[in-house]
Amino acid sequence: MLPLGRISGHRGREGELTVKVLGGDGSLWTGLARVWVGAEGGEDGAFYRVESSRAYRDRLVLKLEGVDGADEAEALRGKPVQARNEDAPTLP
Repeated sequence: MLPLGRISGHRGREGELTVKVLGGDGSLWTGLARVWVGAEGGEDGAFYRVESSRAYRDRLVLKLEGVDGADEAEALRGKPVQARNEDAPTLP
């Protein structure tokens, strides 16, 4: 698993999450199909399918399947986000 960043908040009422990307460039990660949210191997973590993603400044904005409101998104604030090694973007 590769550390991607940490959930810093949410946008709107639909449950979109903002992720502060460790490398500072969220646009590299917009093609992910799923992410792990929570400590790797931790009981509080789970894989989520990415419904949509976009870059916004130094952040990645994710809409995850099953996170459908502001309250659900807020409950994930501060959690680390990781991607599988095989899902990592190819660097130029």
